[in-house]
Amino acid sequence: MGDNPSKKKFILREEVPSFQKHWVPTSEVEWHTETVVEETTITIPLRRQELIVERRCLDPNAVGVETKVETSRFILREERVNYQVRPFDIESVLIGKQPVNSHQAIEVFLIREVLSIKRDPGMNPEIIFE
Repeated sequence: MGDNPSKKKFILREEVPSFQKHWVPTSEVEWHTETVVEETTITIPLRRQELIVERRCLDPNAVGVETKVETSRFILREERVNYQVRPFDIESVLIGKQPVNSHQAIEVFLIREVLSIKRDPGMNPEIIFE
């Protein structure tokens, strides 16, 4: 096969979509914990058991006269507050990443080259390529 100098050649092309997925940052998430101190006032009624001893002096000669009363108090039992603060776990939280599958429709216009043959009536009948 020899090379013919009058032979011409076109290469027809078309666009082909080339989609390539890659990661794009969309947001940034930060987290931290805070310790909040809250003051609470607690009113607790406490009971106490007391022994009350009343002593009256009796004078047989003093009828109708107010007698002297001596009072003594002894605490037998009392309630006391036992104060203790303990932490309680209220909620357990796990933080992580989870992939979510989604579909996205993509519409692309593609260009394709086709062979176009026209005749020019004023010229020699040869093929004109566009």
